[in-house]
Amino acid sequence: MLSIDATEHPVADLVRDESPNPEEALLVDERLRWLGAAVHTLPERLRFVIEGLFLQDRPVAELADELGVTQSRISQLRTEALTLLRDGMNAGLDPDLVPAASRPDGVAERRRQTYFAAVAARAALAPAASMTAGPGIVPTQRGTQAAGERYMAREAELTA
Repeated sequence: MLSIDATEHPVADLVRDESPNPEEALLVDERLRWLGAAVHTLPERLRFVIEGLFLQDRPVAELADELGVTQSRISQLRTEALTLLRDGMNAGLDPDLVPAASRPDGVAERRRQTYFAAVAARAALAPAASMTAGPGIVPTQRGTQAAGERYMAREAELTA
């Protein structure tokens, strides 16, 4: 029989709970919800590349053949998508990490901002994996949702 507080080799040091605490689990769930929203909101070609490379573990050459582009172009699309994903998630979770735009009034920056709003809208609408909204908590943000809908409509026009 051993005491849990024994001075030499305490049993408490041997028995550790490595599972995340409730706060850590909530943060992981929130990041996963934002990641899913960011991937699903990507423009079609970028989403195809990300899903092919990271979710389906397909080779770059196969994706390049399907899209009719070079492997180098797949690499460029991957880099563009990952940057957009990172900034889209950070815009909602930690805005200080989003780099300032070189041309804040430019078309590219307006598209990025619209994408950020669409990601936020989709993440707000996504169900939380481990918790439900309590009384008085409204899971949608009308302004963000409207911006997200405008983004989706504009992307549909561009891909048509």
